[in-house]
Amino acid sequence: MSARFFAAMRFVEQERSFPARREHVHGERFAALLDAADLTRPLGAIPAVVVAGSAGKASTARMIASIARAALDRVGIGRPIVLGTKPPLHETPDGHRERYQCLPPGLSLPRDSDALTSAWARACWIDRTAFAEHVDALRSTVDTLEARIGRRLAPYDLRYAILARMARTEGAALAVVEANIGLVDDVARRWPGQRVNVLTRIAAEHVALLEAPAAFASAHAALGSLAGPLWHKAGGVASGAAVVIGPQERGVTSVARTLALAAGAREVLRVDERCTISRCRTHLSGTSALLSIGGDATPISLSALGAFQLDNARAAAIACEALAALGFLPPIDAASLQEGLRRVVVPGRLERVDRAPTTLLNVTEGAAKLDGVMAALRDLGLSRWVVCASMVARADGAAEMARTLARASETQAFVATAHAPDDVAATELARWASVSGAEVHAQPDARAAVAQARALAGTEGTVLLIGNGVAHAFARWSDVNGRAR
Repeated sequence: MSARFFAAMRFVEQERSFPARREHVHGERFAALLDAADLTRPLGAIPAVVVAGSAGKASTARMIASIARAALDRVGIGRPIVLGTKPPLHETPDGHRERYQCLPPGLSLPRDSDALTSAWARACWIDRTAFAEHVDALRSTVDTLEARIGRRLAPYDLRYAILARMARTEGAALAVVEANIGLVDDVARRWPGQRVNVLTRIAAEHVALLEAPAAFASAHAALGSLAGPLWHKAGGVASGAAVVIGPQERGVTSVARTLALAAGAREVLRVDERCTISRCRTHLSGTSALLSIGGDATPISLSALGAFQLDNARAAAIACEALAALGFLPPIDAASLQEGLRRVVVPGRLERVDRAPTTLLNVTEGAAKLDGVMAALRDLGLSRWVVCASMVARADGAAEMARTLARASETQAFVATAHAPDDVAATELARWASVSGAEVHAQPDARAAVAQARALAGTEGTVLLIGNGVAHAFARWSDVNGRAR
């Protein structure tokens, strides 16, 4: 990897930081950057889907992009699809390339599920040279804008600007963008050309940043801590966009619909009313089901594990149907659904990364996302778990996650570790986990923690790798030990 690439990545990821003051967490800087870089008008001509929510955003965005790619390929449209997701699988300079993806025409991946993630990365992640070129093209504009406003832009301002420039220069047929943490004050709200917004499951997350106005919180007191995230996400949809509301907790959908219509939504499409799933089966090689839209049933299969991924597939299918109804995609037929969902790759979301012992990786953090993962593990019939975990200190409910994993009756041992400076210390994570009868270890070295967890599991057990830090450590362990990933 070239020095130019590393310098570009430092410019985006290390020389800037998340705003310290809550009032500075907004999309106005991003909009100003798009204007200054002459990106606003050309980007507005590219139809865009913005996916917001608390759980399933990246998976749903990937599925939308993959179904759309299959539909465009079917009618011979060769323009690429640009896809922006977060967080990356590995919080490393090279791993950050996962934020910027481009699905080329005729995207073809091997059918061997063990090779899908690396094949997707080779086919879709931004090239290192291209990344550096985009950053270099924006650098002087960034410097001028920062001098004018008197403060640094945030990393996410630059990430979305790079993605925007990528969409323009590639001549994208569609942009699919995962929102940052909300919508009302989010960078993604200022993305031009939004035609469809998707709201995946909304849960209590980032509640300190996503506060609702007092009047809304009072009027919807029954929502409790959900009020803020719901107001920020559903209330920030784009005026004129079709809004797809995925499966939600009781009471959320009706309020989300009201908020979306008040924000100017063109129409609100409820997934539960339009799409059903039956004959669900999940196993270590993937998940299969029968997906029905408007009476037409289509058998589908996913490489991703867990019934919760089928809710994401339902939302993706309805989003693509909405794009087709608006004229931005050809009609979505059964073949496009099947091919798009079959080849989509969701790395690090309960991904099988090794076989002996069975090793599953889940990098997403936050207590709101854990219920579906736990249910999926039990559906797989995996009854003897060794958890190897690292957790970012700022993650919502990190202590709750540790306790939930440790208390599970299937958990035989818990190996706590840390990888990055902002991870919870291994000793503190181990203390959180020591609320159960499970065997608990604190291993500060993440690669050694992976090896210890594997030894504790033996060849017949199951290792659960939790967190970005552990994902990076497992990759390094695999490189050293010559294991295929």
